[in-house]
Amino acid sequence: MKKIAAFFTALIMAGITILGMHVYSAGKTEFHSPDFGFWTAEQKFQAPEAVKSNLNENSLVIMASSELEHGKGTPYHPQNMFKGNVFQPMLIGAGHYQSLSHAITLAAIEPAMENRKVVLLVSPQWFRPRGILPKAYASRFSESAFIDMLKNKNLSEETKREITDRTINLLSADRTMQNRIISYKKLLIEHEKNPIETAKFKAYNAFLNEKQRQSVLIQSAVDGIRRDQETGLEIKEPDWEASYANAEKDARKMTSNNRFQISNKYYNWKVKPQLKKRKGSSVSSSYLESPEYKDLKCFLDVCEDLEIEPMIVLLPVNGKWYDYTKFPKDGLAAYYSKVSDTVKEYQDAKLVDLSAISDQDYYLEDTIHIGWKGWVKLDEIIYQFGGKDQGTS
Repeated sequence: MKKIAAFFTALIMAGITILGMHVYSAGKTEFHSPDFGFWTAEQKFQAPEAVKSNLNENSLVIMASSELEHGKGTPYHPQNMFKGNVFQPMLIGAGHYQSLSHAITLAAIEPAMENRKVVLLVSPQWFRPRGILPKAYASRFSESAFIDMLKNKNLSEETKREITDRTINLLSADRTMQNRIISYKKLLIEHEKNPIETAKFKAYNAFLNEKQRQSVLIQSAVDGIRRDQETGLEIKEPDWEASYANAEKDARKMTSNNRFQISNKYYNWKVKPQLKKRKGSSVSSSYLESPEYKDLKCFLDVCEDLEIEPMIVLLPVNGKWYDYTKFPKDGLAAYYSKVSDTVKEYQDAKLVDLSAISDQDYYLEDTIHIGWKGWVKLDEIIYQFGGKDQGTS
């Protein structure tokens, strides 16, 4: 009897604790601070409800990959360029976030998007022959975002099926998750009547939302994400000319030990030890055949279904490095042309092709990531697209 009493006592205490955490956290994911938008933590990307609760009329959703983690220590990263500005970028992405992941997230957060625009920074490296690999996709997959995508009534069934079937295929690296996605397809797309599975789904979905709410609160506290910092924001366009000049000065100092204009630290760490090995190593490489093209179309389908205006930005490469590894120039040009043609199939999609600056100085900080002048260029493009007229009405 004592063991049974102890068990129920523990169960009751656990229930009280969980209920208390739920009550305490209600509304706590509304930060009312630009800091949340600049925050690039996995806990944020996994929690669409937290993202939605921090979108407002001044927000512009910007989706990318590992670029967002680079240049944070410089004045040119968006979190520093737009600090204190009424224009509030909502950054979403890290390594292994590509077109399909962003399509899911966009559909999940769309109901809260007052600013009906989105920016997708597209990297050439996404378009490798195999596209996003199953393990990489599974490592970044947000189950909550996927469920919210399926619940979005404005997203066409065709697009939902396209996303779902591709996701089921890619989740071969996580069979447990794969089976849950198959069950969601039956319940939310095929509308199978199964009271037991429906009840299980509702309970598990509530658990997921609570888990992610708590994760966001804990990690934001650890990372020092401030709250209630909306007062005193300025309506001010950055001085682009001065920023470009300063970025070039900084880059020149920080790339003094190599001919590729790669940061000294990265060059010594990653490039120099394998320099001889990498010479001519990309002579047979190509970005022309990849499942990523279809995934990009899927992202654009989501935008079209939900009447969101996308701006697709084709990022440059480090021309000096690509020449050294002998990546075929005509193949690279064909890649940019193929992506451009894909985007141009969508009437409302804007295209910014930055391939022309691949051979210009100080736009890349390493072999593939933008830095210094590259970030200034992107900041300017982003501001002109989504921030220039904010706060003036």
